[in-house]
Amino acid sequence: MKNHDNLFSINAILPHVTLIALIIGGYYYVSVNDFFPQWIDYVYYGGKAIIALTIITGSARSGMMPILALIVGLLILFTSQVYDISLTLVSPGDAWEILVMAFIGLIITILVKW
Repeated sequence: MKNHDNLFSINAILPHVTLIALIIGGYYYVSVNDFFPQWIDYVYYGGKAIIALTIITGSARSGMMPILALIVGLLILFTSQVYDISLTLVSPGDAWEILVMAFIGLIITILVKW
């Protein structure tokens, strides 16, 4: 059996959550101010790839990362379906991708921590 001390540690994922927030904030700033109009799709897909890798690496450190991604993905799907609120940054398709990454992260957490 491996050490389970930091299985649900929040301190272990704070750098990962901060990186995700910076990526989303940077993309929003670039999108709103219309910087790099020809490159905005590449910035969007690059940001999605970095966020996916951040969820995976955060999942290897703590079980809270996939749980947090699962909560965020379900919250986005809930608000888009029930309240008919369309968020400008995250679509329901992106929410499904976040949910897939959360389940992959749960599998990685189980493999690494046990």
